[in-house]
Amino acid sequence: MARSDYSVSINVDGLLKKANSIKRIVTEETVAMSGEIVEFGENEMKAIILTSGTPFSDAARSAGINKGPGRFRTGQMYNAVKSRVTVSGNSVSAEYGWLGKIRKYFLYQEYGFRNKFIASYSGSGVLRVDSGSPVVRRNPNGGYKNTPGMFALRDSQKSVEKELPRLLKKYRGRITRRINKGEK
Repeated sequence: MARSDYSVSINVDGLLKKANSIKRIVTEETVAMSGEIVEFGENEMKAIILTSGTPFSDAARSAGINKGPGRFRTGQMYNAVKSRVTVSGNSVSAEYGWLGKIRKYFLYQEYGFRNKFIASYSGSGVLRVDSGSPVVRRNPNGGYKNTPGMFALRDSQKSVEKELPRLLKKYRGRITRRINKGEK
């Protein structure tokens, strides 16, 4: 005798649990990747600040005014470079750069500026210092001396963009492995 019906039973709860674990895994790995990206950008930006010195910044370091290499005088500009990852619902955002209070001179250093003052040097070429500050005077020839920009934010962004394909591949692999293992 032939059957007149056929029934199939599907455990929907199991599928929903797996779907929820996939969402959680993707979110966790997205947060981790975002953190790695902005930390890389932060470190690149800081490295550029430390390596983008000018002849004046080199002279200032020799005279004891600059406390570090490159454009690191007091550390304010360098230490203001931070990164953060924010999760809100299904959205993950990541940012790095001068987060918080930005002093005007950060942007002057970033983009460069025209300076109507020049530093005074001794006959032996040492920067003159008075009360911990460089001795400066108006440019006797008139006009301006251009101070080149360091472009730390722009150039670090280019480095991040070059690094992004490697990180995407790395985190796609991590997501796939975790899902295939049936991680809960």
